[in-house]
Amino acid sequence: MKKGFTLAEVLITLGIIGVVAAITLPMLIQNYQKKVFSTRAKQAYSQMAQAIRMSEVENGDINNCSEQAFTQKSTETFVEKCIKPYFKELRLCSKGLDEKCGAVVSQYGLNYLTNNGTSIAIVTGDKNAHRIIHITIDVNNSNKPNIIGKDRFIFIINDNGQLFPAYYDKNITREKIKTGYTYTAPWGQKIKMACRNTQKSSDEYNRHACTLLLFLDGWEFKEDYPW
Repeated sequence: MKKGFTLAEVLITLGIIGVVAAITLPMLIQNYQKKVFSTRAKQAYSQMAQAIRMSEVENGDINNCSEQAFTQKSTETFVEKCIKPYFKELRLCSKGLDEKCGAVVSQYGLNYLTNNGTSIAIVTGDKNAHRIIHITIDVNNSNKPNIIGKDRFIFIINDNGQLFPAYYDKNITREKIKTGYTYTAPWGQKIKMACRNTQKSSDEYNRHACTLLLFLDGWEFKEDYPW
């Protein structure tokens, strides 16, 4: 009667287990990362949207909280008066394009951290008489990959005081976002946008619409999402 396993059989079994682990482990890690990133993006978006709504109850139109100027002072005044009282965990981490905390948005922007390590960069200003408030969120601060649509997400407060993914168009479809579309800014500028891994020569902003795609998909990275 044969008892136990031979050394060769044990080595073969361990080899098979190793191959299976090598194949499945990276996918498991990636799926976990996607879940964490999407959950944090949704949380930060919800916290900021709620802060805006609460601010408008006390201060009126959120767009009137900011001066029409691209300066760090204007951004600081806006955040201190109209965001931080309603999003209390924000704490200033760096200024301008200093990426030590993660998200950056402009040389005139200010960069904040939340209690869970999400970084939020904010800048205020105007373009041809249209107020602009841009917000960039990095869900794991300065840690990699630091790629728009993976751990970094871009938003804008529109003329109606609503927080939306940047380059939002109410008529946009997810297929247009994946193949590319032309976004017309409130001030008339036309910008080519998409959410793709590959960049066309005529398309400078190949991942800038990825936040919008994730938003339309209910904050879930779908199987066909350009990860």
